[in-house]
Parts: sequence; C-alpha cells; structure tokens
Amino acid sequence: MADAIVTDDPMRVGSTIEIVYSYRFEGELYTGLHEEPVFAGSGTEYMERFTKGGKFFVRVKPGEPEVSVLRDADQGDGIRKEHERIDGMHRRDATR
Repeated sequence: MADAIVTDDPMRVGSTIEIVYSYRFEGELYTGLHEEPVFAGSGTEYMERFTKGGKFFVRVKPGEPEVSVLRDADQGDGIRKEHERIDGMHRRDATR
C-alpha cells in the first residue's frame, strides 16, 4: 500500500472517468492512471471523491512498483481515518 494524491482534475472520457495520480514507494516517485467505467448519468459522485489534491491509497505490485491499482475497498472509513492520522503526524513533523 502507498499514499497517493490526485494530480489533475478527473476527466470523463467516453464511458470512463480518468483519475491521474502520483505516489511514492521506497522513496521513488511514480504516476498512475485509474479508469473507472461509468454508465449513463453516473460518475459525478466518483469525480467528486477524487478531486485534484485529494489523497487516497493504492496497492503497489511487489517487484514492479510502477504498477499500482486503486481499489474502492481500500478507501473505507477506517483507512481514511488512518490516512488523516498519518497526515497529522507529517504536519507536526514539518513544523518542528
């Protein structure tokens, strides 16, 4: 698992929403693209969840850290709260 950040506003391209993101793994910076299928009239809520600057988790493939995957199941409330806790620790460290 790695922390990821949305690097551009989500875009609707045909019947998919594209989420562009970056993440660090073992000190190296990587980028990723998630394509979420949408159906007629849907997708707005998904786009609002992944706005530019938003943070989420990705799974990184062992041995191939340039391969990552965004899974909705990894974005649950418990994980989100843990992510906020880690962000708070980073902010405190930055002010020292």
